Amino acid sequence: MTIGNAVLIRSYGATGLLIALSLASSVMFARFLGPEARGLLLALMFWPYFVAASLYLSLNEATALHVARAAAGDKGATPEEGQTLAASGLVLQSMAISLVTPITLLLLPFLLADQRDSLRLVLAYTTAYIPAMFLDLHAKAVLQGRGRIDALNVLRLVQPVLYTVSLIALWALGRFSVDTVLAAMLASTFVSAVTGLVTAWSNPFRAAWARMREIAATGAAFHVANLLVYAANEADKLIVLGLLNLREIGYYSVALAISTLGTNFIIQSLGVTVTSEMAAAATPEKRLRVVQSTINDGALLLALSNGPAAVLMPVWLPLVFGSEFGPVVPVAMLLLVAGTLKGLRLVIDRALRADGNTRSGMTGEAVALVVLVLAGIVGARFGGLTGLALAVIAAQAAGLAAVMLAAALHLECPASALVPLRHPSHSRLLAVLRRLRS
Repeated sequence: MTIGNAVLIRSYGATGLLIALSLASSVMFARFLGPEARGLLLALMFWPYFVAASLYLSLNEATALHVARAAAGDKGATPEEGQTLAASGLVLQSMAISLVTPITLLLLPFLLADQRDSLRLVLAYTTAYIPAMFLDLHAKAVLQGRGRIDALNVLRLVQPVLYTVSLIALWALGRFSVDTVLAAMLASTFVSAVTGLVTAWSNPFRAAWARMREIAATGAAFHVANLLVYAANEADKLIVLGLLNLREIGYYSVALAISTLGTNFIIQSLGVTVTSEMAAAATPEKRLRVVQSTINDGALLLALSNGPAAVLMPVWLPLVFGSEFGPVVPVAMLLLVAGTLKGLRLVIDRALRADGNTRSGMTGEAVALVVLVLAGIVGARFGGLTGLALAVIAAQAAGLAAVMLAAALHLECPASALVPLRHPSHSRLLAVLRRLRS
C-alpha cells in the first residue's frame, strides 16, 4: 500500500499543528508555573510514563506491523485476517494494562520519595492514565497498519488539541496548577482513547491465540530494542532528576522541550507513512529506496525546523517563555544540535524497523546510551546543565555513526548511500515541493 502525496502533505500538516500545540503547552507551563513547579510537574509526569513504557512489550508497534502486512496481502493474508490481528492486539493490550498498572503503582512510592506530598495525586493519576494511554496507542497502531493515514492524523490531534484547550481554560479560570494540569492530561488522553477505539473498532471476540502469540513475539523482539530507546531517550532526564534541584530540572525541561520539539514530531510523521511504504516494497532495491527517501525527507524537515530555531533562539526563548528562563538559552542551543543528530539516527531506525530490522537501531541506541551515561554523569556533576548538554551531543553523534554502519550492513549497501541528500531524487518531500513550485 503506497501513500499518496496529498496524504503525505496532510500528514506533515498535522505534524506542524502538533508542534504548535506542544509549544503552546510548554510556554504555559513555563509562564504559569515557573521553574520549580515546572520541575515538579516533570518529575510527577515522568515516572509513571517511564515505568509503564519500560514494562510495555511494544504491542502497538507489533500490531501495526502485522496489520500492515495483512493489508498489503503479505503471504496471502486477507482483510479478515487483518481484523483478527487487530482484535488480537486489543486483547493483548488489555492484558498488558492489567499487569503494568499495578506494578507501576507499587514502584512509584520509591521513585517519588522526594515528592511524597504529591504521591496520592500521582497514584490516582497513574491508575487511570496507563489504561487510557495503552488503548490510545492500540487504536493508532491499527489505523496506521490499515493505511488510514488521514484518520490517524485526526486521532493524533485529539489529545493535544483537548489538552491545550484545557490548559487555556484553566489559566482563564485562575486554576492553573500542577494538580489541574495532571487532570487535564488524563482527561484528554481518555477522550483520545475512546475516540480511537470507536474509529478503529476491533471485536475482541475475534481474537485468536495464534495471532496473539505472533504479535506478542514480534512485540517482545521490538521491545528489546525499545528498552534501549527508552533508556537512551530518558537517560539525561534520569541524570537531571537524580543530581540536580527542582529549579534546574525546570530549566532543563524547557530547554529540552523546545530543542526536541521539531525532531519528535518529524519522527512521528515519517513513522506514520514508512510502515505502509515498506510493506509494499517487494525487492531489496525498493526497500533501499524507501530508506533513502525517509532519510532525505527527515534531513530536510530537520533542517527546516531546527535551522531557524537555532538562529532565533537567543531572542525568542526568553521572549516567549519569560525572562526567568533566559539563562537556559546556551543549553537549549546545545540540545538543538543533539536533537538534530538524534533525529537523523531515529529516522534511519524507523525505516529499518518497518522492514522488520531492530538490530541496527539497537546498535545505535546502545552506543548512545553508554556514551551518555559515562559522559553525562561527569558532565552534570562538574558542568551542570551545560556539561550534560555537551555529553548529549557526544552521545547522539556516536549513536548516529553506529546506526549508519549497522544499517549499511543490513541493506548490503555502502554507508555513503545512507548519507542524507546524497541521492536527492529519492525524496518524497522534494518531489512534493517541486510539484507545488510548478
